[in-house]
Amino acid sequence: MDKLIIKKGEGKGIIEKTSYQAFFTMGVSFLALGIILTSLVNPGFIGFIALGIIYMAIGLTNRDKLKKSE
Repeated sequence: MDKLIIKKGEGKGIIEKTSYQAFFTMGVSFLALGIILTSLVNPGFIGFIALGIIYMAIGLTNRDKLKKSE
């Protein structure tokens, strides 16, 4: 029988805020990668397009929470 091992983090319990800028950037990257791979290799890569659209939507809906460069 397998055991589930949970290791506690060494941090002080600090929760970082979600980076919605990273979601938007990954969305653009996945969208471009999906378009290229779908057209050149195999239509099975259409999932990358969907993932890119979803990530971009998450980033854009939380546009007010994006980190502002100062």
